[in-house]
Amino acid sequence: PTACKINGVVTDSISGETIPFVTIGIENNEGKVLSRIASDALGKFTITASSGQNYRLVVSSVGYGTKYVDISLSENEKNKDSSAASDVYKRQP
Repeated sequence: PTACKINGVVTDSISGETIPFVTIGIENNEGKVLSRIASDALGKFTITASSGQNYRLVVSSVGYGTKYVDISLSENEKNKDSSAASDVYKRQP
């Protein structure tokens, strides 16, 4: 399988501000965590997965709820912008 880079920016769903140092995990269909990274100081992230498969991104940070984003990668896909992972957070009271 071809390696695919999944790119995104994590932002607050209310203020629109980027959220730095958010934990992003990627799970396979069985819920096994394959990799875990942190977004940078501007909320940007890139995580790599094999193309031709389905995954779930698990996005979490202190003070925010956890967001689950299902991602489907086609065969030979090399890059995917995960706008679904952007604007994902609602600050918890």
